[in-house]
Amino acid sequence: MKPVMQANLGDPANGGMGGTCLRAALASLLDLDEADVPDFANEPGDDWFTHCQEWVHDHTGYWLTYIPIKPSHAVPLDALPYEPPGWSLLSGFSPRETKHVVVCRDGKIVHDPHPSGDGLAKALGWWLFLPDAATFERAVSPGAPQ
Repeated sequence: MKPVMQANLGDPANGGMGGTCLRAALASLLDLDEADVPDFANEPGDDWFTHCQEWVHDHTGYWLTYIPIKPSHAVPLDALPYEPPGWSLLSGFSPRETKHVVVCRDGKIVHDPHPSGDGLAKALGWWLFLPDAATFERAVSPGAPQ
């Protein structure tokens, strides 16, 4: 994991685009520069998450899956019902009361792409990386034919 800071903090309240925290968080996990990751969250239309899933799969062999922590409720970080193992992203509300995404390992925040480094005040959901069948087979059977 290479910590990448978001290049754009966003200003959606004043008609501007949202920030690039998701882009920077994905770049961090994949050891890329932010410019090498599409700005999915600021794509027009409703297909941005599908585009994001496909891009992540094409680059990693993993499917990005979003799991809400508690449907339509934000949860304080000290009240998370579970902390997934391994690398993940966690979305929620920053102390600035804007939606935000941070990088986690074993359920703990290890990188906040916002320059403040303040993390999240409340969480909405986990973004988990699940292997496709071929990636899973390689992981559990390293000597198996590809």
